[in-house]
Amino acid sequence: MVSFIIPTIYKSSKLPKLLTDLENHNLVDEILLIEHAPSIGMLDGLFLNKTKIIPFTTRKYSNAGWNYGVKNVSNYYYALCNDDINFDTILINDILNFYKSHPNSGFIGMHPDQYNFENYSHNIVCMFEKKLNAFSRKGWGCLIFNHKDNDVIIPDDLTHWCGDEYYLTYSKFQNYYYLGSKITTNMSESSDDDVLKIVLKDQEIFHKKYQKK
Repeated sequence: MVSFIIPTIYKSSKLPKLLTDLENHNLVDEILLIEHAPSIGMLDGLFLNKTKIIPFTTRKYSNAGWNYGVKNVSNYYYALCNDDINFDTILINDILNFYKSHPNSGFIGMHPDQYNFENYSHNIVCMFEKKLNAFSRKGWGCLIFNHKDNDVIIPDDLTHWCGDEYYLTYSKFQNYYYLGSKITTNMSESSDDDVLKIVLKDQEIFHKKYQKK
């Protein structure tokens, strides 16, 4: 079984379908929806039997939500998921099967070739590609799978950006890209207007303090 960790500020129209698809998947039995803003009725009418709503009382950014989820999930396997994506949930089966056959694997993120902003599709059924370089990640961090033997906690001074780079840098195992089922997103749709103000700060902190030479 697998848990999903989803920080949200309820700006993306893709969130209701994302939650519904995960609720209906037989290998997902826990969804931690971490609220960084009021729901504004977006969840009205949804049947959320597996979803636990976690309200953060003060405005925090996604890295704090990811850290909370990593510390509090119930399952050995978990996914760190943006709230502004939709995808074919067969990838959950693919990734859990890969972990079982490759137990010394670390983080598995999404390959940039599988993102589509309109109706892109391709014929790759399932392929895993080694992820060696933290600084060619592109869309890798929109959906990341991991397990409890490879827990990594992001430092507090990285508030919103570079969390995925930190994961790649401090993973205990080989990391991977996944190709197999397409992901639909408008990319960063759920970011607040003030996010760009902290991006450069987080990048500077990461490269000065945490990037391995």
